[in-house]
Amino acid sequence: MATRPRRLRRARRRAQQSTTLERNTANQNDADGIHVLSRFTTVIRNTADSNALLGIEAVSGITDGGGNRAFGNGNPLQCTNVFCN
Repeated sequence: MATRPRRLRRARRRAQQSTTLERNTANQNDADGIHVLSRFTTVIRNTADSNALLGIEAVSGITDGGGNRAFGNGNPLQCTNVFCN
């Protein structure tokens, strides 16, 4: 039975480590304000206003730490997969 090379196993573990996005401001961007691509991310107290698309666009399965705010973005949803006031 073949096993994965050690460096691939390490790379996979690193990719699954968690990241926290906390207290960032992303305003007046030409696309999304904040775009989260990893489900191993916690999103806390960020502000994303007046962006062309979404304030915060996140993949399904992220951790919503609360306190996120989005207003006046081009997409009326304001945020996906995270609650925004």
